[in-house]
Amino acid sequence: MNRNDCNLRSHLGRIHNMVEVMYTSQRQQRATRSNQIKPEKKREFHEAAIECIIRDGRPFGDFHRPGMSKFLNVICPGYRGPTRKTVRRRLGVEYHEYRQQLRTTLARVEAIAITVDIWTKNKTSFICLTGHAFNRIYESIPIVLGFRQFNGSHRSKKIKKYILYELKQLEIENKICAIVSDNGRDIKKATNDIKPGQRISCIAHNINLVVQNGLGLWEKSTKK
Repeated sequence: MNRNDCNLRSHLGRIHNMVEVMYTSQRQQRATRSNQIKPEKKREFHEAAIECIIRDGRPFGDFHRPGMSKFLNVICPGYRGPTRKTVRRRLGVEYHEYRQQLRTTLARVEAIAITVDIWTKNKTSFICLTGHAFNRIYESIPIVLGFRQFNGSHRSKKIKKYILYELKQLEIENKICAIVSDNGRDIKKATNDIKPGQRISCIAHNINLVVQNGLGLWEKSTKK
């Protein structure tokens, strides 16, 4: 590259669009710069990608995989999807914002009933705590109070500890008027011990048991 005319060629290419007189390295730099996305547009794309991950239950690094990266570069040259670290950081921010909004909402509620449920899928257990309340104009307010992976055996002490922890964090431990759960031994014992709040057996679960027992759906075959 002749340094004497390097600036001149760059000027002709950038200002007068005479790309043919530019050196190869200058044309490559120009192409790279032209593919750069404005910061506000990149944030918009990232927000859409992260929302997609949340709604569809996709892996955090899905938009940074080779195939997806190639696809994104075709439809929007220069854009690379959010990394796993970016998604995790953003979800952390949104989680804390949600919890703060939740505390503000619950501060205006005089009484709340909660529902506790535990289920297992692919040998992994989860526990969910939901709240049900009314505002001052008697509109129903269904709220997800907590959702966690539940490790180990489903002992009543562990279940009770988790419920009390969430209630204390949200400052509603003295506002509980009822606790609804199924009839599992451990969850029943855990919710019976939590005061205030009367434990109520889940009606839908009871009806399901009546129907299945009535139809003999749980009877095991004695044939060998």
